[in-house]
Amino acid sequence: MKKILCIVLAAGLLLCSMVLAPVSAAAEDGQFVYFDAAKWGERVKTVYCHIWQRGGDSFFGWQSKAEACTKQTGSIWQYDLSKLDSSTYVEGGIRPDKDYCIIFCSDTGAQTYDQTFGTACIGDTAVITDNMLENAVDSEKTGYESVWTTNSYLYGPHLALTSVGNVVGTVLCPHESGAHVIGDWLPTYYESEYVDAVEALANALPKFGVKDINEVFNYIKSKKTGEDEDAMKKILEEAYARAYPDESRQTIDHTAKRAAKITAKSFTKTFGAKPFKLNAKTTSKGNLSYTSDNKKVAVVSSKGLVTLKGAGTAHITIKSSATSKYTAAKKKITIKVKLADIKSITADADYYGKLYVVHTRIKGASGYNVRLSKSGTLIEKNVKSNGSFKLIGLKAGSWTLKIRPYAKTKGKTVVGKWKAVKFKVY
Repeated sequence: MKKILCIVLAAGLLLCSMVLAPVSAAAEDGQFVYFDAAKWGERVKTVYCHIWQRGGDSFFGWQSKAEACTKQTGSIWQYDLSKLDSSTYVEGGIRPDKDYCIIFCSDTGAQTYDQTFGTACIGDTAVITDNMLENAVDSEKTGYESVWTTNSYLYGPHLALTSVGNVVGTVLCPHESGAHVIGDWLPTYYESEYVDAVEALANALPKFGVKDINEVFNYIKSKKTGEDEDAMKKILEEAYARAYPDESRQTIDHTAKRAAKITAKSFTKTFGAKPFKLNAKTTSKGNLSYTSDNKKVAVVSSKGLVTLKGAGTAHITIKSSATSKYTAAKKKITIKVKLADIKSITADADYYGKLYVVHTRIKGASGYNVRLSKSGTLIEKNVKSNGSFKLIGLKAGSWTLKIRPYAKTKGKTVVGKWKAVKFKVY
């Protein structure tokens, strides 16, 4: 009897492993995500998987061929995530340090509400619930709520504020801040005739876990929306009082300084170029100062005028002073100075194996690398030259001469491009 029971149990375990094989294999190879479309019925002929990076682009266009899923057994559809590697909109495929959202939709017009997604969801299955959720962008539209089978504790319906101020969804992305979500919403809707911003935020603040409205306001300031900041301050303060009536009234620190930003770009120049201005700017309108870490390559004046002194690399540190409304700021840019190209070169040899070379003289060059080659013979040397030099002892035959300038600054060597010429020794 025990032997028969063992055989039955073994058969049962084998059957279980066969049923689970498709999902566990997908989890192992790390390529697939699954969707159960059972609640959409049998009319569904095609299911699409639309994925985008939070705050950024989608991997592919809506219901494009690259978004099509593959039908599995029953109502299960499979999407191959390796397709994302070929996206021209979002590079690098799915990355663990980024946040994503996902929507499943069908050829019948049905679609799910935004669902948070990340590398932990690979191999997982999204399942539709009985709830319909308001579209965060267009309140007249809805989507089916869907949840992950395994990762529902961390990923799920995306927590958002809709265009009419309602809170929908349950989960923020792992790297997302509730204060930033509110800070993105308020400048757009604070004076809308269709939305009571105070009431909306009084409801939203606890649900987003936000208890510091200064964090929200400082984020709004950093975005420089150009909207009425005083009006938004009052809305945030009143919303906090309604959301947390049993706590001390919180006010926004009106004296807090904004973080200044400096805009300036790096340059690549050819030695011999005229002095040029950095044209750096700061949001604070404070005084700017400049410092070069390699004055043998580039020096910079108090007004941001750069003069090239040699080939190589210099880093310019730009600082802006603090003002009554802005903090001090600092930015570092790079100045790369290359050697000019040799434009012309001639090489003439006499019957005695003496070679006369004339070439473009390159400003700032410490010397020139020379390579001579002839049917397996290679001669390399460095020469000092003011535009011409000679070499002796060359044997008869067809030769190729290559030459490039080089410069040494602070122990580092910068080289230019090779220039070649052919000649014969008789």
